[in-house]
Amino acid sequence: ECGASRRPPTSPARMTSQRLSDTASKLDAASKLLRAKPEQSLIGDVGRAHGDARSAAASLAQQARALHLFDILDAPETQAVACIADLDRHAAVYATCAGLFLSLCGGVVHKLAASPCADVLRCAAQLLRKTAARQAQASDVGRLEAAVDAVGRLAW
Repeated sequence: ECGASRRPPTSPARMTSQRLSDTASKLDAASKLLRAKPEQSLIGDVGRAHGDARSAAASLAQQARALHLFDILDAPETQAVACIADLDRHAAVYATCAGLFLSLCGGVVHKLAASPCADVLRCAAQLLRKTAARQAQASDVGRLEAAVDAVGRLAW
């Protein structure tokens, strides 16, 4: 192995931090999609879709709260991976439910509802980034919960 360079092994905390950052980037992309005008409007039960989006947002916030309370960067890697994967699944369900809800909303209603719906994912992404940098605080979780409440306040 003459001249071969060896990289030091990556620490579990560093790998977890990278997973958090990667997941945050996914959530940012999903947030931007929610802000965009849907390619087609659907016909369906807007009230039910709103309820599903509200419920999925609350589940995402609950998982984000658990991630915040769980010292994820110092946790065993398998537990950290599972926690991040759970949050990613909750975010995907929320993005799907919110996307359906927004596709059922037309025109001005869509414009009014898109920002609060997208903010849930934006705040979750911000929490993940701050967690990866060991800078997350309870107020970051509070911002996510406020975004979830804003989705709930959309009147149907």
